[in-house]
Amino acid sequence: MERKEYFELAAREIKNLGFRVFVNINKPGEYSYFYGYFSDGKNIGYFQLHEFGGICWNTVNKPGSFCSGFSCNDDGVLIQNITAERLREAFVTVPNWYRLSNYEISRGGVKKYANLEEFLNNSFYGEPNRDRLKEI
Repeated sequence: MERKEYFELAAREIKNLGFRVFVNINKPGEYSYFYGYFSDGKNIGYFQLHEFGGICWNTVNKPGSFCSGFSCNDDGVLIQNITAERLREAFVTVPNWYRLSNYEISRGGVKKYANLEEFLNNSFYGEPNRDRLKEI
């Protein structure tokens, strides 16, 4: 199965688990990136095609946080092993395996979007998120 096809299957499976799903719009002639976001309406998570197979997901932090997000799994997860419970790991502020240092807290700590609309209206490199993503 091609990478694009596998990613599209994974995105549909995440949607079938009850989340709203937005995928990157790959522009013709440009390198294709297979990533997207999922949301329960308030919280936002990020997912992508893992370089060695499967899907991985991360938390999503608002600009001004000391990092853009935390990895929730280090290995790609096969589509049949993706669950809503596992995906909700991406909605935490800081995973239990990570301890914020005083330095990281002084740099702003972790800021989260208030809801999906705030995320979609925010811009990424000058282009609003809602213009570079499509909902499936």
